[in-house]
Amino acid sequence: SGGWNFGLYTYAEDASITIGGEGKLTVINEYTYDNSAAISPYSTDGNVGRYDLTIKDSVSVSAQCGKYGIYIARGGAGKMCITDNASLTVAQAAKAIHGTLNKEDIYGGNIFAGSITDTQISIAPPYTQETTDAFVGSDNATGFITTVTANGNLVIQSIKWKVTSGTETRTLTPQNEIPTITLAKNASTIFKVIVSGLTDENAKAVAVVE
Repeated sequence: SGGWNFGLYTYAEDASITIGGEGKLTVINEYTYDNSAAISPYSTDGNVGRYDLTIKDSVSVSAQCGKYGIYIARGGAGKMCITDNASLTVAQAAKAIHGTLNKEDIYGGNIFAGSITDTQISIAPPYTQETTDAFVGSDNATGFITTVTANGNLVIQSIKWKVTSGTETRTLTPQNEIPTITLAKNASTIFKVIVSGLTDENAKAVAVVE
């Protein structure tokens, strides 16, 4: 009311929104009020050292609004981060992002097509990862094979896997440090991971590259 209408919204001194997990989230706000937005973390403090909106893991977020797709308010400043294998698309908006934001503070290492003043934007992850179903070897350890494909020039300095077995999810890193790998756009590299102490052919893994 009164010119304010939001789809996904939080208001507090240190307000922030984190969207994670898998699958797709679509937020639609058809209003065109001056301060309307699909997604808005609205803070009243001046803490510029953290991200107001974080989209992480492998979730795909779509924000649609007649006015602003993303409205970040925090003492005249704000930050947004798209991390891991997550992505953000803003469409059908008069302005994709509203707030005093620097491009380099928003997108981290992700590939950004457009300008923060555009009406539509697409922020895609810098890579795609495909991890096979689990297999159990003769030593009763569980293994996976991961293929990482670069969506643009990509430098891989580390990799980790989020492995889910039953109701438990744990993050695993290589026993030995990997060498730095540089990939051109559309080039791929393959990793094989063996999880000792886990015997579960139904386990699932998702790779996160940094």
